[in-house]
Formats: sequence, C-alpha cells, structure tokens
Amino acid sequence: MKAKYLSVTLFVACAGAMQLARAESLTLEQRVMRTENLLINQVEQTQKLEQMRTELTDMREMMEKQTYEMEQIKQRQRNLYQDMDRRLSEVESGKQAESAVAPIAPSTAVLTPVIPAVVGAPAVAAMDAAPADPDGKLAYDKAFGLLKDGRYAPAITEFRNFMQLYPQSKFMDNAQYWLAEACYVSRDYPVALKEFQKILTLYKDSGKLQGAELKIGYTYYEMQDWAKARATLESVMSRYPNTTVAAKADERLQRMKREGH
Repeated sequence: MKAKYLSVTLFVACAGAMQLARAESLTLEQRVMRTENLLINQVEQTQKLEQMRTELTDMREMMEKQTYEMEQIKQRQRNLYQDMDRRLSEVESGKQAESAVAPIAPSTAVLTPVIPAVVGAPAVAAMDAAPADPDGKLAYDKAFGLLKDGRYAPAITEFRNFMQLYPQSKFMDNAQYWLAEACYVSRDYPVALKEFQKILTLYKDSGKLQGAELKIGYTYYEMQDWAKARATLESVMSRYPNTTVAAKADERLQRMKREGH
C-alpha cells in the first residue's frame, strides 16, 4: 500500500516537473508572441462588442424615426380627411341654400292671413315639432372622428349605423364615401368596391362622384384586375380632364406601365 502511494506521488511530481520544464523551455520571444495574441483577441472581442452596441443604437434610432414618420403620416391623413369633408360639406350647404331660396312671382303671391291668438289656447313651439338632430350630425361626426383616428373597424360600424338611422340626411353621400374609404384602407377591397360603386348609382349629383370613380380604379388595381383598373382610370382622365383626380389617375396608369401591367 505504501509502495503504491509512493508511486503515485512520484508520477505527479514528474508530471509537474515536465510542465515546468516546458514553460521554462519557452523563449522570451515566444512568451511575448503568446501575450500579444492574447491582447489581440481581447481587442477583437472589444471591437465586436462596440460594433454590436453601435448597430443596436442605429436600429433604435431607425425605429424611433419610423415611429415618428408613421405618426406624421397619420396626422396628415387626419387633416386630409377633415379638410375634404369640410369642403364637401360647404358645397352641399351651398346647394341646399340655393334650392331653398325660390323666387315667387308677383302675380301668384298670396298673403297669409293673420289669425289672432285664442286666449287660453296652448302655445306650440316650432322646435317641439321638429327633431333635435334630423340629419344625425352628431352620429356622423362620431363615425368620421373614428376614421380620422385610424380606428377603421368601429368607423365602419358607426357609418353603417348612421345610414340606417338617418336615410334622409344631407350627409348620406359623405357617409357612403367615407364608409367605402374605411373599407379600402382596411384592405377589404371587394366590399370597398361595392361601397364606392354605390356613389355612382345612388348619388350622381354628389361632390364625391369624381373621387369615388378614382378610388374604384385604385381598388381594381389592389385586386390585381389590371384591365378594369386601366379602363376605369382612363375613364376618369377622359371625364374629368385638367382636374386633380385626372392627374392621380394618370400617375397610377404610369405606375402600372412601369410594373408591366
């Protein structure tokens, strides 16, 4: 037993001596080279870490920039919707004001007799006989506000509700157009197409007519129905020359040409 223990001790001592001898056998130049290699590896690792930090910083800045640009696009879209709706509402109000002022010929004018009030008769206010909001302006504004905020699904629901509750409203053509627009930006192109086409059939005197026909061409483009898209856009250019919609139709036709459609 003692002999075996002594043999193991001698073996370990010999191995240590051999390693010491190997270490001592390295020349000064070899030791310097090994140290330099270690330093080079450390420098390379440090450079890689710095590169990764730089790339992460660039990615973070890029994401922040894209987020800012998206917010700017949404804001411009809100402003565009609001401005377009305001202009069309002014046009509609002007038409209604013109139709309300009807000249009366002198020969046919009739004086309305003044009926004296009966003492004790209940007075009926004119405001009580008419609905408080016959055109559903509040409901329309609610739906349009959702559209401006990019909340397309609830906007679609609110526009449909409005159209059911106020079928005689002066905002019906506007609601129909913005309903179609909400479906379009939601990429529900088949439904958007049907809703835009309703403008052409139901509201032929609407200020939305030109925009609806242009959007029909856009929708056919998104559905990759190139023949109908081209025919619709060419029709817009022919029917509405020297207008904004004609210029936009031409831009989309040129894009289709570049894409080989």
